[in-house]
Amino acid sequence: MNKEAKVIMLPTKDKTGLVKVIAPREEWETLFIDATKEIESGAAHQNYHLYLVSDEEIKVGDWTINVNCKYEHGELTTIDNEIELREYASQPQIKKVIATTDKSLGHVSYDGIDKGMIPVHTPHFVPQIQQSFIEDYVKAEGKIDEVMVEYDAMPADRAPNGWDVWLKTRDDNTIIIVKK
Repeated sequence: MNKEAKVIMLPTKDKTGLVKVIAPREEWETLFIDATKEIESGAAHQNYHLYLVSDEEIKVGDWTINVNCKYEHGELTTIDNEIELREYASQPQIKKVIATTDKSLGHVSYDGIDKGMIPVHTPHFVPQIQQSFIEDYVKAEGKIDEVMVEYDAMPADRAPNGWDVWLKTRDDNTIIIVKK
Protein backbone atom coordinates (compact mmCIF):
# COMPACT_ATOMS: atom_id res chain seq x y z
CA MET A 1 0.00 0.00 0.00
CA ASN A 2 1.36 3.43 -0.94
CA LYS A 3 0.46 6.88 0.36
CA GLU A 4 1.34 10.34 -0.87
CA ALA A 5 3.72 12.56 1.11
CA LYS A 6 4.80 16.14 0.50
CA VAL A 7 8.50 17.08 0.35
CA ILE A 8 9.52 20.13 2.38
CA MET A 9 13.04 21.60 2.28
CA LEU A 10 13.98 23.91 5.16
CA PRO A 11 17.21 25.78 5.91
CA THR A 12 19.31 24.67 8.88
CA LYS A 13 22.52 25.61 10.64
CA ASP A 14 23.47 21.91 10.70
CA LYS A 15 26.07 20.63 8.25
CA THR A 16 24.00 18.47 5.89
CA GLY A 17 24.21 16.49 2.69
CA LEU A 18 22.03 19.01 0.90
CA VAL A 19 23.39 22.47 0.15
CA LYS A 20 22.10 25.29 -1.99
CA VAL A 21 25.00 27.24 -3.52
CA ILE A 22 25.21 30.57 -5.26
CA ALA A 23 28.16 29.78 -7.53
CA PRO A 24 30.32 32.65 -8.81
CA ARG A 25 30.57 31.72 -12.47
CA GLU A 26 29.69 33.60 -15.67
CA GLU A 27 26.33 34.33 -14.10
CA TRP A 28 25.21 33.80 -10.55
CA GLU A 29 23.12 30.67 -10.47
CA THR A 30 21.49 28.50 -7.85
CA LEU A 31 22.62 24.90 -7.71
CA PHE A 32 21.83 21.99 -5.42
CA ILE A 33 24.85 19.89 -4.63
CA ASP A 34 25.85 17.12 -2.31
CA ALA A 35 27.74 18.67 0.62
CA THR A 36 30.40 15.99 0.33
CA LYS A 37 31.59 17.76 -2.83
CA GLU A 38 33.82 20.75 -2.41
CA ILE A 39 32.01 24.08 -2.45
CA GLU A 40 33.66 26.55 -4.78
CA SER A 41 35.78 29.11 -2.94
CA GLY A 42 33.88 32.30 -2.19
CA ALA A 43 30.47 30.77 -2.94
CA ALA A 44 27.62 31.68 -0.63
CA HIS A 45 25.74 28.59 0.51
CA GLN A 46 22.96 27.38 2.80
CA ASN A 47 22.48 23.91 4.31
CA TYR A 48 19.05 22.25 4.18
CA HIS A 49 17.16 19.29 5.59
CA LEU A 50 14.37 17.47 3.76
CA TYR A 51 11.16 16.49 5.51
CA LEU A 52 8.41 14.23 4.19
CA VAL A 53 5.07 15.19 5.68
CA SER A 54 1.63 13.65 5.49
CA ASP A 55 -1.96 14.20 6.52
CA GLU A 56 -1.78 11.16 8.83
CA GLU A 57 -3.30 11.38 12.27
CA ILE A 58 -0.93 13.18 14.63
CA LYS A 59 -0.37 11.58 18.05
CA VAL A 60 1.48 12.58 21.20
CA GLY A 61 5.21 12.08 20.56
CA ASP A 62 5.02 12.80 16.82
CA TRP A 63 7.10 15.49 15.14
CA THR A 64 5.12 18.07 13.20
CA ILE A 65 5.87 20.97 10.92
CA ASN A 66 3.95 24.07 9.92
CA VAL A 67 3.98 23.80 6.11
CA ASN A 68 3.20 27.52 5.73
CA CYS A 69 6.37 28.55 7.57
CA LYS A 70 9.60 28.68 5.55
CA TYR A 71 11.96 29.80 8.32
CA GLU A 72 14.69 27.61 9.76
CA HIS A 73 13.03 24.54 11.23
CA GLY A 74 9.65 25.93 10.05
CA GLU A 75 7.99 25.62 13.42
CA LEU A 76 9.26 22.07 13.68
CA THR A 77 8.04 20.68 16.98
CA THR A 78 7.16 17.50 18.78
CA ILE A 79 3.72 17.04 20.30
CA ASP A 80 4.43 16.46 23.99
CA ASN A 81 0.96 16.19 25.50
CA GLU A 82 -2.78 16.03 24.86
CA ILE A 83 -3.19 19.82 25.16
CA GLU A 84 -0.69 20.46 22.35
CA LEU A 85 -2.36 17.71 20.35
CA ARG A 86 -5.78 19.38 20.62
CA GLU A 87 -4.69 22.98 20.19
CA TYR A 88 -1.67 22.91 17.86
CA ALA A 89 -1.85 19.69 15.88
CA SER A 90 -5.49 20.22 14.90
CA GLN A 91 -4.59 23.23 12.71
CA PRO A 92 -4.78 22.43 8.95
CA GLN A 93 -1.27 23.76 8.18
CA ILE A 94 0.31 21.42 10.76
CA LYS A 95 1.46 18.15 9.19
CA LYS A 96 3.07 15.03 10.61
CA VAL A 97 6.75 14.49 9.77
CA ILE A 98 7.05 10.87 8.60
CA ALA A 99 10.68 10.95 7.42
CA THR A 100 13.61 13.36 7.28
CA THR A 101 17.31 13.84 6.60
CA ASP A 102 17.63 15.36 10.10
CA LYS A 103 19.11 12.56 12.21
CA SER A 104 18.47 14.45 15.45
CA LEU A 105 14.67 14.10 15.32
CA GLY A 106 13.71 11.54 17.88
CA HIS A 107 11.98 11.18 21.19
CA VAL A 108 12.17 8.91 24.20
CA SER A 109 9.00 7.02 24.97
CA TYR A 110 7.97 5.35 28.20
CA ASP A 111 7.75 1.63 27.50
CA GLY A 112 6.74 0.34 30.92
CA ILE A 113 8.76 -1.12 33.79
CA ASP A 114 11.55 -3.68 33.50
CA LYS A 115 12.02 -6.67 35.85
CA GLY A 116 14.06 -4.51 38.23
CA MET A 117 11.08 -2.14 38.61
CA ILE A 118 12.90 0.62 36.73
CA PRO A 119 11.02 2.65 34.09
CA VAL A 120 12.12 1.70 30.59
CA HIS A 121 12.55 4.56 28.11
CA THR A 122 13.34 3.75 24.50
CA PRO A 123 14.60 6.24 21.94
CA HIS A 124 12.53 6.34 18.76
CA PHE A 125 13.88 8.23 15.78
CA VAL A 126 11.93 9.58 12.85
CA PRO A 127 12.66 7.38 9.81
CA GLN A 128 15.32 8.69 7.45
CA ILE A 129 15.14 9.50 3.73
CA GLN A 130 17.38 7.22 1.69
CA GLN A 131 20.44 8.61 -0.08
CA SER A 132 19.13 7.63 -3.53
CA PHE A 133 16.14 9.97 -3.11
CA ILE A 134 18.40 12.82 -1.98
CA GLU A 135 20.46 12.30 -5.15
CA ASP A 136 17.28 12.33 -7.28
CA TYR A 137 16.15 15.49 -5.49
CA VAL A 138 19.49 17.17 -6.27
CA LYS A 139 19.30 16.12 -9.95
CA ALA A 140 15.78 17.59 -10.13
CA GLU A 141 17.13 20.84 -8.61
CA GLY A 142 14.65 20.59 -5.75
CA LYS A 143 11.61 20.39 -8.00
CA ILE A 144 10.13 17.26 -6.38
CA ASP A 145 7.13 18.31 -4.30
CA GLU A 146 5.38 14.98 -3.71
CA VAL A 147 6.36 11.32 -3.48
CA MET A 148 4.66 8.00 -2.82
CA VAL A 149 5.79 6.20 0.33
CA GLU A 150 5.30 2.50 1.05
CA TYR A 151 3.18 1.40 4.03
CA ASP A 152 2.39 -2.00 5.51
CA ALA A 153 -1.12 -2.94 6.56
CA MET A 154 -2.65 -5.58 8.79
CA PRO A 155 -6.15 -6.75 7.80
CA ALA A 156 -9.11 -6.08 10.07
CA ASP A 157 -9.44 -9.72 11.14
CA ARG A 158 -5.95 -9.63 12.75
CA ALA A 159 -5.75 -6.01 13.92
CA PRO A 160 -7.48 -5.08 17.18
CA ASN A 161 -8.86 -1.77 15.84
CA GLY A 162 -9.71 -2.65 12.26
CA TRP A 163 -7.08 -2.03 9.60
CA ASP A 164 -3.72 -1.20 11.14
CA VAL A 165 -1.41 0.76 8.81
CA TRP A 166 2.19 1.79 9.50
CA LEU A 167 5.12 3.27 7.59
CA LYS A 168 7.34 0.57 6.14
CA THR A 169 11.06 1.00 6.88
CA ARG A 170 14.22 -0.90 6.05
CA ASP A 171 16.56 -2.28 8.72
CA ASP A 172 18.57 0.97 8.58
CA ASN A 173 15.43 3.01 9.47
CA THR A 174 15.05 4.46 5.96
CA ILE A 175 11.66 4.66 4.30
CA ILE A 176 10.77 3.20 0.91
CA ILE A 177 9.89 5.79 -1.71
CA VAL A 178 8.19 4.36 -4.79
CA LYS A 179 7.83 5.84 -8.25
CA LYS A 180 4.54 7.61 -8.97
